[in-house]
Amino acid sequence: MYAPSSPGLPYVSPTYQAQKAPFQYQQISLNAAVYEVWYVPGTTTLILVIMASFPQTHFYGLMNPYGFVVPGGPYQTNSIQGNFSIPVYVNYEKTYLVIPANSCPSTDQIPSSGYTVNVDLVGDAPPAFLFFQYTCQKQTTLTTVTLGNPHIIVPKINPPPNPPPVTTGHEALNMESYAFTSNYNLTIYLRNTGSVPIDLMSYYVKDASGNQYVRTNWASDAGYNHPTSTAVNAVGVVIVTIGTGASPPQCGTSCSLTGTPFQFTSGYSYTITIITSRNNQFTFTVVR
Repeated sequence: MYAPSSPGLPYVSPTYQAQKAPFQYQQISLNAAVYEVWYVPGTTTLILVIMASFPQTHFYGLMNPYGFVVPGGPYQTNSIQGNFSIPVYVNYEKTYLVIPANSCPSTDQIPSSGYTVNVDLVGDAPPAFLFFQYTCQKQTTLTTVTLGNPHIIVPKINPPPNPPPVTTGHEALNMESYAFTSNYNLTIYLRNTGSVPIDLMSYYVKDASGNQYVRTNWASDAGYNHPTSTAVNAVGVVIVTIGTGASPPQCGTSCSLTGTPFQFTSGYSYTITIITSRNNQFTFTVVR
């Protein structure tokens, strides 16, 4: 194998002596998945194997670099945050992502039970979030990890910009009640308990098997169930529609599906994630 545009020069994929780390998701992961986590002890090198649900998903940084807020999401102080120094685009295929974000201490400071590190990987086009926690190991067994293709190596994480001034207010939504009106329609009553009006932009509906409907053009969709702005302390009536069939009663071409088609079925729970114009996400669980 040869390097592109360099005839005769053998191309060698980057390799690392790395420790494999167990990991677990911390919150719902939106439009992306992590398959493996490796770190190089004594360095900041963190190797992830990830995949996105949509082509050319743009991941821009780690945890709150743009003032991104996840309601109810406590963050560990050992987490690195900031913006990637190069563009990172991930497709619907396993991709090696190497980032300088390993926060494992030296092995003599790691307890026998391990040391956990939070990683919040954030994307914006379409919205994609990977919130997971990996465990640094007291006893290491290094393995040679050769990056497969595609792979992306981020050389630097830039510190996050200054957060917006407090005067901009904050968003908060509480679900007061909900009702299923059909196998494809759900009405949710959300009270704005924040300090600014809230405009809704998109939503995601996931069943217990991980199948998911996405409506990313919700705010600009001139058709069925257009959301409205909700004033402070007011209750907004939000109609969530699934299904790619004719609209109404289904969502039609405004929705896209990942996985197997599903309906709202009695006795089953569903996770509703709503994204606002400020790129905040609010997640609710409903049971029919």
